[in-house]
Amino acid sequence: MQKTWLVVYDISDSKRLQQVHRIVKDYGDGIQKSVFLCQLSPSHLSILQDKISSTIHYHHDQVIFIPLHRTDKYLEVDRWETYGRRVYESESRYMIY
Repeated sequence: MQKTWLVVYDISDSKRLQQVHRIVKDYGDGIQKSVFLCQLSPSHLSILQDKISSTIHYHHDQVIFIPLHRTDKYLEVDRWETYGRRVYESESRYMIY
């Protein structure tokens, strides 16, 4: 079963940035320069994460995978996964209106 993911990245090196962009665009639609909306099965998510993991520099780059769940009135954001530099993650859920 496919799930909707928001994939957001901040890559510090222009060569790696181009590599990550090429990888992610094969899996989703660009919303902004570094923001993609992807419909992914669990196996495609795993493949995408493996490709990202082997491309980025963990101390300088960051890629965030945010699962989205549609409800009647809004999109609900569940706990996300970060590759590379860490970000603060609240224990609560978020709503996107």
